[in-house]
Order: sequence, then C-alpha cells, then structure tokens
Amino acid sequence: MEPSLRTAVGSPVGTILAHRYEIRAPLGRGGMGEVFEAVDRQLDRTVAVKILRPELAADRRLVGRFRREARTTARLSHPGIVGVYDVGEEGGRVFIVMEFVAGSTFTELVRLAPLPPASVARIGAAIADALAHAHERGVVHRDVSPGNLMLTSAGDAKLLDLGIARAAQGSAGGPASTSVRGTPAYVAPEQARGGPTDQRADLYALGVVLTELLTGDPPAASGGWGIERPRVVAAAGERFAAVLDRCRAFDPGERYARAQGLSTDLRALSSSLATTTPLALARRPRAIGAGSRSDTAPLPVIRTERLGTRRSRRVPRLLIVIAAGFTLLGAAWVVVPAIWGLGIPLSPRVLAPEPIPTPTGLTVITGCDGWLSAGAQLTWSASEGATAYRIFRSESGGGFRLVDTVSAAETSLAFPGPASGVGGAGGTLRYLDGDLGVSLSYAYRVQAVDGLRVSARSAAVTADTPLLCLT
Repeated sequence: MEPSLRTAVGSPVGTILAHRYEIRAPLGRGGMGEVFEAVDRQLDRTVAVKILRPELAADRRLVGRFRREARTTARLSHPGIVGVYDVGEEGGRVFIVMEFVAGSTFTELVRLAPLPPASVARIGAAIADALAHAHERGVVHRDVSPGNLMLTSAGDAKLLDLGIARAAQGSAGGPASTSVRGTPAYVAPEQARGGPTDQRADLYALGVVLTELLTGDPPAASGGWGIERPRVVAAAGERFAAVLDRCRAFDPGERYARAQGLSTDLRALSSSLATTTPLALARRPRAIGAGSRSDTAPLPVIRTERLGTRRSRRVPRLLIVIAAGFTLLGAAWVVVPAIWGLGIPLSPRVLAPEPIPTPTGLTVITGCDGWLSAGAQLTWSASEGATAYRIFRSESGGGFRLVDTVSAAETSLAFPGPASGVGGAGGTLRYLDGDLGVSLSYAYRVQAVDGLRVSARSAAVTADTPLLCLT
C-alpha cells in the first residue's frame, strides 16, 4: 500500500509553512502529493498548497527540477491556467503554492458524459487557448488528462499542473522530452514508445479527453480512435470527428501544428452547433486544488417529484394528451405522404463543408540565408476565401509532412512585396522556410484553409539547395 503523507511526516493541518501559509484542510490527493486549502497570512487570501509525497521530496534531483518548472510556470499568466504563486521547502516538506479555484476536476465531469457537442467544443477551445499560451512560452504539459483539467463553478475550463508534471517525469530539458510517463490512456503514440514529444502530444491527449466527453465511454484499451470515431460521428457529426481526426493522428506531422489552430476550429464548431446554456455543476462544488485528483462521489442527478396531485385533475389532463396524440397522427397521415411524393428525404443529411480552391502557381527558390545555412522562399497565388495556409515539406524524396500553418495575413506582413488581394483570388503570397537541414533537395506543397474547409494540396515543387553556404 502506498504510504500516505500523514503516515510519513504527520498531518500538516494546523501548521504554518514558511511563516506564512496556514494549512486549513485537505482538498484531495494526486500522483505527486496531497493538496490543502490554506490562507496566505501576508496577503490575506485563500490559496491551494500542494505538498510533495515524502519519497519524491527525498529525490534532490527531482526537487531541483520541481523548483525550476514551478518558476517557469509562475511566469505564465492566462485565465485558463491555474496560477503558481510560490515554491518552498520547510521541515522536509517540499511545497508549491497555487491559485485556489472552486470547482471540480474533469474526473467528475466525465461521469456526466455524454455532454452536448456545442459545450464540449466550447470547453475544448478554452483548454486549447490555455495550451497555446503555454506552448508559445516553451512549456509543454505531457499529462493532459481529466485529473489535470478543471471545470470551475462558473463553468470555465482550467488547466492544472502545467510544467509540474514534466518535473515529475524527469525532463529538465527543452520541449522535446523522451519521458514515457503520463496517464496511459491519454498519452500520444510517440510518448508511449518513449520517443521525443512536443506540443503535439498535448493536442493528442486533449483529443482523447474531448472524445470521452462526447461519447461517455472511457478511452478504448485497443483499437483506439478506429473504434471510437463512429461513436463520435453518431454523437456530434462528421465535422467534429474531422477535427478529432487531426488531434488523434498517429503521425505527429498530421496533427495540428499549433494549439491555436485547434482552438479556432473548435470555436467554429461551437458556434455552428445548437446553442446550449453554459455547463453548471449539479451541486455546490468542492474547492479542488491544482493537480489534485478528487475521489469524491459522482455529481448527483437532481430529480424532482410531483407531490399532492389531485385525482380530479388527472382525467382532464389524460383527455388532453389523448386528443393531442390523435391530432399528431392525423397530421402525419397527410404530411408524410406529401413529403415522400416530393422526394424530400425524411432524415437530414450531414453535409461536409465545401472545399475551397487549391493554391496554384507554387514556386520555390532556395539560397543561403546565413553562414552554412540555407533557406527556401515559397510564392503562390492566393485561393479565394482562404484565411490560412498549411505548408508541407519533403526532404530528399521522402514523404511530405506538415511543417507550419500560417494565416494569409502573415504571409504578406512578414515578407513585404506584391501581395495584393490577400485572402482573395489573384494575390501573390510569400513564405520563408528558414528551418532547412542538410538535405540537397526539398519539395513543397501548399494547402488552403478556411476554418473547417480545406483545399486539396497543391502540386509538388522541388528545389535544390546550395552545395555550400559561406556567406
């Protein structure tokens, strides 16, 4: 049995850490330790204090990583990320002080699934926004799972333990980690194999969480997305499934390159689906500290019963129901044959979004852009209605992979020149790829995007790089 914090070092309730944080009550337990409600006596505010498990606190290398990641996370400032205020150590206890948020983790929320698709899209967009903020600052979570996501009492989604999870997984380096750890059902394939991971692993995990919220089923132990996709189509339609196709692609190169692109598509879905009221918890929520995994009972379903119904009222109501039933049957007897005769299908069809024109006129010029460094400049004719473009690259005859997604505006602002008609037909757009390796030849294809509408990929264009760059 796993030793508890109380058994190892005694309960901290009633103590004051760092002459400042008065521990009031336990909130929950997670894989790294226990979370407590506390009061910051200097600033007179309620905070959440996470105390590392004793066996983790005994690992000085891990404690060093923990401190560095906590300082990195403290520099993040986003409404969708639980804030980090302080980190310290006292009496053998290593602790981190975080924003106190009233709400429940998604561990409880998934028990209420399946949820309305519009609400799931709205929640997913909020989490993707938070991930985008972190990724842009070099912080990758690597354990996006229901236990590390919260729904506040106001119905807002928040991300927990950003960066702190990476410290526990043994990565003190940059965004490419070889850690295998994480919640197994939600890790990306490359992470499960122990290969390098980046921000696209977070987007894969978010796709698994959204699938669970849509279907109400836990992640499939085998078969994965192949088994779960038909359930998503039945619950939310083909357009939502297409977004999750990109989140849960086996090849990271086929996933969203940036979290902001996923957020944009989810917001478009949310606005197009049926309008729903914001999600609200069915009971007064417990205050769950960042990263804690609540083991409380599922949120109860509120049921109401009609009391004191008089027998004299039942007969008129029954007669009204019977009369209404006959009226509907009569209307159906007339309307259904009429619709059938007009050839109008009785069941609606979910139509896929119409594609947009494929980019044309793609050209590639390579040259030296620094000492021993080569770059490639792409130009193409803008596609009507396109708001963004995906850049695919192949090296030395290999397969094409997605290397970047840029807005139509970025292609003109970053590289001034004749770019009239951006987003419409006839304009010339430019893109500079300065991330070339040592291959002697590169091929490119471009794809136009407008929300959920995408074009076919352009014809491939190949260019050779200079043999040697000395200027």
